[in-house]
Amino acid sequence: MTQITKIRITKTKNSKNEPTIAATVYTKKSKATFAAPSGTSAGAHEAVFMPKPIDALIKNAERNVIPALIGRDVENQKSIDRTLIEADGAHNFSNTGGSVSIAVSTACLKSAAIVQKKQAYELLNPTTVAMPKLLGVCIAGGKHAEHSTSFQEFLSIPITTSVRNAVALNRRVHALVGKKLGAKR
Repeated sequence: MTQITKIRITKTKNSKNEPTIAATVYTKKSKATFAAPSGTSAGAHEAVFMPKPIDALIKNAERNVIPALIGRDVENQKSIDRTLIEADGAHNFSNTGGSVSIAVSTACLKSAAIVQKKQAYELLNPTTVAMPKLLGVCIAGGKHAEHSTSFQEFLSIPITTSVRNAVALNRRVHALVGKKLGAKR
């Protein structure tokens, strides 16, 4: 068991230069940091990314989230994530913020990977290693779409090992869906 000895929550900037949360998790054997990513829109069933001003989220995390995790085993991801859910008390992270939860959870995962001398993906799925698949957007939804759906995107996943074929198939599916739905180009 490798105990979490310290967690530091800070504000940082994302790739769009907007404020977000970063968490650094410390154990006697590791230190790992992760900054919460953010998109431009949220689906109806997504966690609430930043329900309060960032400084209030940090103070809340220091009062409620961090004390619940200090002393926990950084290598027990299920326990960490369960604790984050319990610390929030809501089904959608509307109290502590999805930004705090994903930053802390992923920093713990990275810290556990350092302890075990593995890559984080190996801890998530130790039995299967597969090449990433190219996803293609067939229909864009969310709040930016003109005739929106409750889904952010409808994606196609070509079944092929060739990147060139995957790109070609995604383009073909996108064109066919657009033609069927009467999309204007």
